[in-house]
Parts: sequence; structure tokens; C-alpha cells
Amino acid sequence: MIATSRKLVLILFLIISVAGCRTRIDAPQGHKPPVYGMGELRAELPYDMAKVFPAAERAVDELGLQVIEESADALAGQLVVRDSQGRKIIIKMDTTAEQTVKTSIRVGMFGDRTKSVLIYNQIIGLLK
Repeated sequence: MIATSRKLVLILFLIISVAGCRTRIDAPQGHKPPVYGMGELRAELPYDMAKVFPAAERAVDELGLQVIEESADALAGQLVVRDSQGRKIIIKMDTTAEQTVKTSIRVGMFGDRTKSVLIYNQIIGLLK
């Protein structure tokens, strides 16, 4: 009975830690606030892909991240980079019908809120 209770508590703990909580992050005026949850920062940027992708490229360059893979067209883009600790960072960008770009940033397998926010802020700073 006690072993079953311990297993149940462990399973619940794992579910909660993997699911994570969603938190809002400050955004510049006129931008929807990004949301961080489940290891990924998601934001909708009021620009087109022609502005967002070059800003993301420049941001990762300025942060000293090593580009592994990059691809983009008028509708979508993706940057795969590594930080100095060897963690893979994936930045995905997709154009929406409202002429905005949905962006997601994931650092490593489980996410890193601080690094995701730093990358987001660097991109936003270059879009202003």
C-alpha cells in the first residue's frame, strides 16, 4: 500500500514537472506578451517574415550562438543553433493569416526560461 502511494506521488510529481507552468513575459508596447510554458517560449510578432528571420539571424550572431541549420521562405523559417554549453536551441517562425509571425524558442530538451527570454529580447530589440 505504501509503495503504491509512493509510486503515485512520484508519477504526479513527474507530470507536474514536465507540464510546467505557463508564465507571461513583458513585451514592448504594441506586442502581445509572449508565454513560456512546457519548456518553450511562444510569441506572436507584429512583423512579416522578411523582417523577423533576419532579426533572429542577427540576434543569434550577436549572442555568439553557433548556427547549425537555417532555412526560410516567405511563410516559415527555422534556426537551429548551439550555445557554448552544447545545448541545441531551436527557433521556429511561422507566418499567420493576420500577417504576424508566430515564433517559438526552445533551449535544450527541457527548456531554459532565462535563455529563451534573452534570445526573445535580442530579437525584439533588433525589430524596433
